Amino acid sequence: MLLEPNKAQLILRTIAHLHNFLSNSSSSRNLYTPHGTFDEEINGELIEEKDCAGRAGISRADDVRLLGVLFDTTLTFGPHIDLLFERLRKVCYVHRLISKYCSQRVLLSLYYASFSSQLSYGIIVWGSGN
Repeated sequence: MLLEPNKAQLILRTIAHLHNFLSNSSSSRNLYTPHGTFDEEINGELIEEKDCAGRAGISRADDVRLLGVLFDTTLTFGPHIDLLFERLRKVCYVHRLISKYCSQRVLLSLYYASFSSQLSYGIIVWGSGN
């Protein structure tokens, strides 16, 4: 659904005002942002919130795997491409080993099943990385 620019801007402003109201209101602050939800910055130093048992809140991850695609914090997909390279290198080695024993037709089927499928999966996401 496409929105006109002024309607989209109005919606974003409304959401921002609602967020500010709910997080600053004494009656809704604990429901909207329970203790330990966010880290705090005090005097330029990041202070990790702790839950009621004294455990640290959610830790920050460098890489996140989602549906087989490895996302890094800068969205360059370098770690994903490195992992994919290692996988495909092993597939190439196996193909080279079995090429002596299989016909071209079987090798082509194996290529599409093992190499091409891994290379093309998620390329619409990670193919735009630098």
